Amino acid sequence: MLRSAGADGRCSLGISADFASLVWPRAAFRILVVNARMPAIARAPHLALADADLVVEIDAPLVAESEPAPDAVTQTIAASVAALVPNGAAVQCGIGGIPGATWHFLSGHRDLVIASGMVTPPLRSLAEAGALRDSGRHRAGIALGDPAFYAWLAEAGMVEMVPVTQSHDSAALARLDAFTAINSALEVDLFGQVNLEWRGRAAVSGVGGAPDFARAAVQSPGGRAITALRATAGKGAISRIVPRLDAPTVSIPRSDVDTIVTEYGIAELRGRSAGERAAALIAVAAPAHRDALERAWHELR
Repeated sequence: MLRSAGADGRCSLGISADFASLVWPRAAFRILVVNARMPAIARAPHLALADADLVVEIDAPLVAESEPAPDAVTQTIAASVAALVPNGAAVQCGIGGIPGATWHFLSGHRDLVIASGMVTPPLRSLAEAGALRDSGRHRAGIALGDPAFYAWLAEAGMVEMVPVTQSHDSAALARLDAFTAINSALEVDLFGQVNLEWRGRAAVSGVGGAPDFARAAVQSPGGRAITALRATAGKGAISRIVPRLDAPTVSIPRSDVDTIVTEYGIAELRGRSAGERAAALIAVAAPAHRDALERAWHELR
């Protein structure tokens, strides 16, 4: 949904710039749904009313979401992740409780640049805490929060809303200094392969932009690709560090992952042999599952 047209007859895509401007030129029939409540973000793509075959005007609440309070485990992991982010880094945080909570632990940082698919209300806290680069080229594809956050985005003019061809451009992101990608996962195996999509044999998610961001981070000067997850599921009965992925697809290959974080520590994988990677991952698994992982690794070897 777009913001009401200005004097030039153009509508701002506001908080959702990711796909609309890419689809629009290719569409056989074009419908503009113009919402008076969409914030007019100056640094967002605009579409012309004159190019629409049909214009529908509405006045309706925008999609809004409040952040749940992170529990102790989420905060422990998020704090560990934030400690890995250097001052001056370009930062991407993905969807999920741990990446979302990480924003809160970055308020003491300085000179950060936002280069993310999505931004949420903690971004405002970072700006007000002085953590963001004043002249930084902050970019995102969508925003998700509450009306107050959307109004702040429009007023501050700090973030440029861009299509996915820019927000997820691995080659461009890799040229940023210390590009740090922070994403969650369902499970990671002892080779460092990441599953974002499958719970058992059931598909529960798409791969999203995480592979694009991880690939860029491992190529960026001083960059880091971080995958953060709880060590267990099922009230501790299921290890999310597994011997080998049994999912139909691998979401992120081991070559594009260099840091795994759980509540039990940080596994640094970059430049390590297969055996060293396995040992590092077993060390951040839940203690109750480490012996079984050791035995499984021995059999795999």
